[in-house]
Amino acid sequence: MSTNIEKIKQLGRDHMIQMGIRIIQEHIDAKIDINAFDRIMVKANTTRIMVEFSNPVKFIPFNSSHFYDVEVDIIGGGISYSIFSNPSDLESGSLTDPFYFMTKEAEQHIQFVIDALNGENVQEDRKTFGQYMDGYLIIRDKEGHYQIERTSDYQESWYKIDKMSGEIYDAGHCHLEPYPDDEEDKYVEIKE
Repeated sequence: MSTNIEKIKQLGRDHMIQMGIRIIQEHIDAKIDINAFDRIMVKANTTRIMVEFSNPVKFIPFNSSHFYDVEVDIIGGGISYSIFSNPSDLESGSLTDPFYFMTKEAEQHIQFVIDALNGENVQEDRKTFGQYMDGYLIIRDKEGHYQIERTSDYQESWYKIDKMSGEIYDAGHCHLEPYPDDEEDKYVEIKE
């Protein structure tokens, strides 16, 4: 492992997160608040240190386009980000605001969808629901319904949820092939 990587790792997880924020601000002229992300993961292998800022549960208002997830290469200084739009074919050059910041209204929409998915017996909020996901849940706001995409490591699902009744309809599922493991240079999460 590179000496430079070891030195940076010794600075600690919080310091690497701050380094990631600085790199993002160098690339994107936008305000970024780490509280806007429900999951922040720092991981390293022998050649890279990556900081992932993500939201496993994404609410996308109609006629909008935002960044929801950003991955930063601490060593190389590069970033990659995920733009999500509604409608999904909205031009990526028409970002409403660069980063999406959760509103109370969006929280209510998300809670309605989570409740519809879980049924009456399970009470979870967005952060708890997203914390244990191995993929993501995308909620696109449509007239009369929510268009849902849900992806995990092994399955992808899509369906609609009626805004009034919470009924799930037009559902589809497919199974995904697992990613091949790169045992040679596997990333390890840095938790401290």
